[in-house]
Amino acid sequence: MADEFPRAEVIGIDLAPLQPRNVPPNCTFELFDLDQGPIPYPDGYFDFVHARSMHTGIRNYSSFLKEITRILRPGGLVLLIEPDLTPLADGIPIANSRYNQGMYDWFALWETYRACLARQGIDVNTPGKLTELIASTASYDTIVKKDGNIPVGFWPTDSNMLTVGQLQWMDYELLLPALKPLFLSVGLPETHVRTLIRNAQHDLYNPISNLSAHLHIVYATKRL
Repeated sequence: MADEFPRAEVIGIDLAPLQPRNVPPNCTFELFDLDQGPIPYPDGYFDFVHARSMHTGIRNYSSFLKEITRILRPGGLVLLIEPDLTPLADGIPIANSRYNQGMYDWFALWETYRACLARQGIDVNTPGKLTELIASTASYDTIVKKDGNIPVGFWPTDSNMLTVGQLQWMDYELLLPALKPLFLSVGLPETHVRTLIRNAQHDLYNPISNLSAHLHIVYATKRL
């Protein structure tokens, strides 16, 4: 975004420090916990707000959207992208690990992930409610919802989708061990957690189904 629009001021906010390379001079990064209070910018500061993969760290997504609305100027655009936490095998959502014996451990991990987030007060169904949530602010004239599946792994035959699948596979490869602190924080035994992650990694490395993830995409224009 910063490269494409060099005259724009682009600000990234994250909970953890980032060390990106080759950052354009018009792009900066800031540390802030968006679940802990008002976003530190004045009303109507931004022309465009893009929030992606946020709901797993936001306990009150409605309040988060109110803050986004506050800092967005009238006529500004918000883009929300949230992945569904129910994975897909061969295009079919699998909500319960018992329903897919072939990839049992992959789906068991996601089942555990959803349960742990719920125990910490996270609404794991937020992605499917984005339109309803943004409409509840009563601040937008135009709300558009899109849905799409992105591949996980190396199975797509289209070159562009293959690149997407490879990147998503790499994201999941990093995500699996990073889930360990969350699982331990809700009291799961460490031996169980290690086994759960190791077995899910095996399914990721040796899939017998075409894995994919579902994205919920909503964009809206703030009322003038």
